[in-house]
Amino acid sequence: MPGGADLPYCNILNGVGNRKISNYVKQGGAYLGFCAGAYFASTRCEFEIGNLNLEVSGPRELAFYPDAKRGCAFKGFQYESHAGSRAVKLSVNTSVLSDVPSNVYNYYNGGGVFINASKYKDVEVLARYDERIDVEDIDKAAVVFRKVGKGRVLLTGTHPEFSYNLLKPFEHEHDEHFTGVIETLKEKDHDRKLFTKACLKKLGLRVSENIDGSAMPNVTPLIVVSPVENSIGEIYDNLKTNLDIKNDFFKDNNDTFVFQDESNEEYHIENEHTEEEDPTQATKHVKFMTSGTIPASKTTPYFNMTKYFDHLKELSSGNIGKYGSVLGYAEVTTSTNTILEKNPNWLEHLPSGFTLTATTQIAGRGRGGNVWINPRGVLATSILFKIPQSAKSSSSVVTMQYLCGLALIEAILGYGSVESGKGIGYEDMPLRLKWPNDIYILKPEFFNSLQDKNDISNTVEGWLSKLPEKWIPYFELMRVEKPVGTWLLLIPSMWGITMASYSIHAPLTTTLTAIGLFSVGAVIMRGAGCTINDIWDRNLDNQVARTMERPITSGRVTVPQAVGWLGVQCFAGLGVLLSLPIECFYLGALSLPFVAAYPLFKRFTYYPQAMLSICYSWGCLLGFPAVGAPLDLMVAVPLFISNWIWCMTYDTIYAHQDKKFDIHAGIKSTALAWGDKSKPILKGLTIAQAGFYTLAGVMNSMGPGFYIAGAVAIGRLYNQLVKVDLDDQKSCWKAFTSNIGTGFVFLFGIAADYVLLLLGIL
Repeated sequence: MPGGADLPYCNILNGVGNRKISNYVKQGGAYLGFCAGAYFASTRCEFEIGNLNLEVSGPRELAFYPDAKRGCAFKGFQYESHAGSRAVKLSVNTSVLSDVPSNVYNYYNGGGVFINASKYKDVEVLARYDERIDVEDIDKAAVVFRKVGKGRVLLTGTHPEFSYNLLKPFEHEHDEHFTGVIETLKEKDHDRKLFTKACLKKLGLRVSENIDGSAMPNVTPLIVVSPVENSIGEIYDNLKTNLDIKNDFFKDNNDTFVFQDESNEEYHIENEHTEEEDPTQATKHVKFMTSGTIPASKTTPYFNMTKYFDHLKELSSGNIGKYGSVLGYAEVTTSTNTILEKNPNWLEHLPSGFTLTATTQIAGRGRGGNVWINPRGVLATSILFKIPQSAKSSSSVVTMQYLCGLALIEAILGYGSVESGKGIGYEDMPLRLKWPNDIYILKPEFFNSLQDKNDISNTVEGWLSKLPEKWIPYFELMRVEKPVGTWLLLIPSMWGITMASYSIHAPLTTTLTAIGLFSVGAVIMRGAGCTINDIWDRNLDNQVARTMERPITSGRVTVPQAVGWLGVQCFAGLGVLLSLPIECFYLGALSLPFVAAYPLFKRFTYYPQAMLSICYSWGCLLGFPAVGAPLDLMVAVPLFISNWIWCMTYDTIYAHQDKKFDIHAGIKSTALAWGDKSKPILKGLTIAQAGFYTLAGVMNSMGPGFYIAGAVAIGRLYNQLVKVDLDDQKSCWKAFTSNIGTGFVFLFGIAADYVLLLLGIL
């Protein structure tokens, strides 16, 4: 968080923004606050108290530093001015920053002092002001470090990031005071870099050991290659014929090029830039592979050209077109767009469809004059389209931009897929195209109406999104926004209730009352089970894509808060149990050890689904005492086993969603235990389920509806196993959720017999 003024930060970030920053840090992120960014992150900001023109004071939300930051440490500060600046001497805590000189100089302009720093055991003072300051404080702490949750915070009243060589001469040449500051900083700059590097390492960042070299990597040769016979030779000859090339050098409008084919030794250009030189002005060496040879991956380790052209040929059905067939690649370049657009002379003689790509750009261009160094792997790409001049040329250019935008979106949605039109999980990404070619991804709150929202989604919607923001994570702990599990817990309970009511001819009101209480109980107890699971799994969930945004893992709910919320749910669940016959209370209490043990099973056994299935089948037993029926084990046990098998089936399918993450995280499941044998095993279990379900019906003297609906439901389950692709997340989720409908088919048959019994037909 940079310097400047902290009030604008407060205006923008107070509330939601600060909560996100705080959660990010507590979950292992790092916060680095310079000057105003440090005032903003302290418990209180006290800036120029008593100065009517400058005073800013008050509490701050982040409170990463447990006390106030008070300034100015040195009087004379003026906004938008270097009048109060100085090259301030710091005394470094070398017992913590061992590779740094005992004294360093930093640029200072308006920074403060971290009050009472030695009072706090969890605060490390990294550097102190080594001069008399204008703030009363014995510690004179200028730079402090503190761990917050799993994360790290470093706050500084000075500007160790300030580098004199980034200033233009006109910024200080007419300011005698500031020139003196710059001269001191220039003399002591090496020590400043050592100090800055040590501070960044303290934050847990990886830092280049070469502190005095250029931050920019050197530009590497641009290799031009094509599998199309003679095409590169023709381009090379065309350039030599039409351009004024002298000794392989050619000066275009923006860049100087060296054009050579592979028969020449690589032209070695002295490219060792000092800090004052601009590496973007380096001569660009362009190597034309006129023989048609494709460089080996050893030559271009970050881009496999052979694989690229193989894919291009495959996707073109063997008939490679002009777009992408001539490729220019550099490991490091300035900007793929600049090299083409700003050099019209060589551009004129390049073929339409010429594609230029690079692993790293050191002068990527954006709107508003923004320039950046992109990280390795972005693979910035520019494609040359040559459109004949006409009255419609401008509209044709826009159309091409639009088509390219659409193509990129299709590439993203089909990422990783080997079959056109079939995605593997990215096809639901909420991408949007702003005319003509700006690609956006919507924020979560704008795409909560996706038709096929699934368990991988981390958004809340409907009535839940309307709740106070602080409440939402607690309802997410209960999985209220993902009711599939609640239905799968409730449906077996309704089987048990309805079959028990059938056996004793219970009145409809008794049955509906029990179903109503069980519905409330299912929401509460499923929520309690999920809360227990998330408390146990908080250090595993961050390794699985589907679970890393759960409330505890993401830091939105602390463990003590989750335990408190669990207590609330258990108390509410107790209220539901006490509303039922006392037998339900005792029988329900017997299930609690299984609920608590389930999260542990995934650590020690490949069959956690067996424990979960016990929990999800308990309602088959509870349904009998709930309506005043005796617990007939000859009926309840086969029904329990039937549901236990069903739960094993659908939860194994569910586990196949996460198997690649589970392997990495060390989480065990039947999906990993059975692997490719899952389908035949599950089909066998489904046949066994049909047997136990039929046995329960026979022992309860059920009517024809029970068996007809049961046969339909078993058919649905078997068909689900035939169609599901256990290696496709979306297919697994679709199959898993379809079990709600299957459960209701079973219930329909039981309920039909019960209603016919009440009507006197059975």
